[in-house]
Amino acid sequence: MRNYFTKYLFFVFLTCIYFNSFSQPVFRWDVKTLTDQSGIDWVQQLQNAKQGPYATIEALTTKPVQFTSCNNKSKNTRRNDEQRVVKLNVKLVQVKTESNDNDYHIVIQSLTNASHYMVAEIPDPATSVLQSSKYIDIRDRFTRLRQKIGTLLQKNPTSKFKDFPDNTIVTIYGVPYWDCKHPGNVSGASKDFREVHPVLEIE
Repeated sequence: MRNYFTKYLFFVFLTCIYFNSFSQPVFRWDVKTLTDQSGIDWVQQLQNAKQGPYATIEALTTKPVQFTSCNNKSKNTRRNDEQRVVKLNVKLVQVKTESNDNDYHIVIQSLTNASHYMVAEIPDPATSVLQSSKYIDIRDRFTRLRQKIGTLLQKNPTSKFKDFPDNTIVTIYGVPYWDCKHPGNVSGASKDFREVHPVLEIE
């Protein structure tokens, strides 16, 4: 009986660690998941992007770093230039799952300058902030997008980077998002830490 109880407590302990690892505050998490209160109409903005011109990695990454610290965990911090959806024709380079929030971290490359990269991310649809019924559409969209990444990669992403097959060229749609300046080397990060986050469609 004592052995059973010890195992039970150990299971509860591990469960708490697991869920806490995904519930810790993440920099501008509500903006990243489109659960902020800014009122962005991502459905309409996505349609606008489909009818509009292509953006480029070069044009999106010309400004100085906007957030020099990753300590801003506050909500409702969406900037005016994060109120839209952009369309980019890019090469998919590699992908992994993030350790802190389980997002898919995708490295994309410019088709006109191979030295220019950017990060695109797809949030985890199982994250707690997306479980409300009002987020069912975006949650389902993230699920389908992650499945598509697995199909393009020809395997499931893991915590270690995996390379896409050569010349995996796609059109992606997503919100141009300002991430914070991370310490150390972040694979695929642009010089101003701008990302496409979240990705909303891949063609």
